[in-house]
Amino acid sequence: MKEVEFDGKMIEAFDGKAHIVTIYVLDLDGLGPDGVEEELENTRYANHCMNPEVLNVKTVDVPFHDDHPLNSRAKCLTWLKEQFPSLAGWITSDY
Repeated sequence: MKEVEFDGKMIEAFDGKAHIVTIYVLDLDGLGPDGVEEELENTRYANHCMNPEVLNVKTVDVPFHDDHPLNSRAKCLTWLKEQFPSLAGWITSDY
């Protein structure tokens, strides 16, 4: 905790950070975009260490099977970049 000025007065504040994290969720239970968002935002994380807020959801249909690229670490990122071209610059992991 530290003292910071906010709205013209000094207050106690935590040393926090905001992170933008890009993840993909393979929904095989039919939660749908709203259900996935609700699960991510309403999960109780230990010690309230995270308070995620879903900012955007994009969805594509996936006819998932054992040989699908999402089931292969070697092919997963290539498939995601093809399906979500606007995120290609955000996908930086080598996975």
